Amino acid sequence: MERVILLTSTVKPYIGGFAGTVEKRLQEYEDAISYYLQETTFDIVVVDNSNYLFRNSNKRLRSYAFLADPEDFKYGKGFGEAKIISYAFKHDAGLQKAEQVIK
Repeated sequence: MERVILLTSTVKPYIGGFAGTVEKRLQEYEDAISYYLQETTFDIVVVDNSNYLFRNSNKRLRSYAFLADPEDFKYGKGFGEAKIISYAFKHDAGLQKAEQVIK
């Protein structure tokens, strides 16, 4: 069974009041990516809506980045999450073919 892990991220949020710092958020995302690369055999797709592109030489990691429309934030985190997921499926062929997506 073809399984793919989908990680969504916002390294640099437009709005203030988010938990921690940009550096802390980035470290947490990188730690998660490293964990899944070490502990699983699944491909990993990471999509960031603050235009941060994760770099890693591992062939199992595919990273995408785009800049969300600032107006999207007024609709809440769930709306932004849905847009990231939609972007991922539109741009990653492996995700489109996966039998199971782990979010």
